[in-house]
This record gives sequence, structure tokens and C-alpha cells, in this order.
Amino acid sequence: MKMTYRILHRINVYLNNKNPITLAGSILAYLWPLPRLCRQGALMSRLPDTIELAPEIQAVERATRWLESIAQRDAWPEKLSFGLILSLDEALTNLVSYAFDERLEGNAPTPIITVTCRRQEDQICLEIHDNGKPYDPTATSPAPLAQSLDDAKIGGHGLRLMQHYLQSLHYQRSNDLNHLTLIANATKSA
Repeated sequence: MKMTYRILHRINVYLNNKNPITLAGSILAYLWPLPRLCRQGALMSRLPDTIELAPEIQAVERATRWLESIAQRDAWPEKLSFGLILSLDEALTNLVSYAFDERLEGNAPTPIITVTCRRQEDQICLEIHDNGKPYDPTATSPAPLAQSLDDAKIGGHGLRLMQHYLQSLHYQRSNDLNHLTLIANATKSA
């Protein structure tokens, strides 16, 4: 409240003096603690983290390292960190492997993938946006489990893993973009 009063007072003084340098100095004088608070992590957990990726296989490793650094910074429980990183890896691997093969040729718009991580109360949300081919992973059922190791096949089990580690998984297609949201319970540690 005190700071708001001071800012309003400085703006009032500026309006009376009509000196732009005075106003700029007043605003900067009250914003100086912001970088210090960010370095100390006071504001970091409230701000979303975003990474933009090209649709190439190296993007998966880059994104998982990015998410690992967020998990370390915010001290996520090990199971939460593992589940979200595994789910992101699975979603992005499928994206870069299948969503852009036709778009890389011809006059299609530049391929983009954006991943945003944000904390909402007791949830961690990963939002993946891309302009690749439409595909709703929530519309398909996971492959059936094999009765034995001899019958087991490689591939087709990523959705099952994601459903195991995530609280929910949502898909939407709008404005020529795929929107996949992975939500994990941040309070579960076991």
C-alpha cells in the first residue's frame, strides 16, 4: 500500500512538472527490486516458462533438459519430475516424428512447437502448441498389454505411460494449431 501511494505521488508530481525523465526515474526506482526477487526465485514459480522448438529430434532432448532445470529449480518431487519429463518426451517424440513430415516440404507455414510450463495451485501444466498435422492422442485407446514378454511389441505404449503419470491429458485443435495439455498433480510425491 505504501509503495502504491508513493508511485501515485510520483506520477502526480510528474503530471504537475511534465518532466518525462522524472516519471521514468520514479518508475525505475520502484522496479529495482524486481530482478533481485527473480534471482531469489520469489517470482519465478508464478511466471510461466516457455521454450520454442524446431520440429527435429534434437528438440526432444533440448525440451527435456529445459523441463529438468525447471524441476530442479522448483524442487519437484522425483516421481512428479520423472512422470512429466517422460510424458513430454513421449509427446514431443511423436510430434517431431509424425506431425511435420509433409510440412517440411512445399509452401506450408514455418513449423513451430511451443511448450509452456506453469504451476496452477496444486497442478503443473505443460501446454504444447504446434502447427503440425491434427492428431488427438486422447481419442485413441492405449495398445493392449501383451500376455507375456515373448508377445510384447516395441512401441504403442506411450499413451499408457502418459495416462499413468498424468492427472489428465487434454487436446484441442483451434486456429490451425494443436493444443495438448498435460496436467500432473504437484502435491503427489509418491
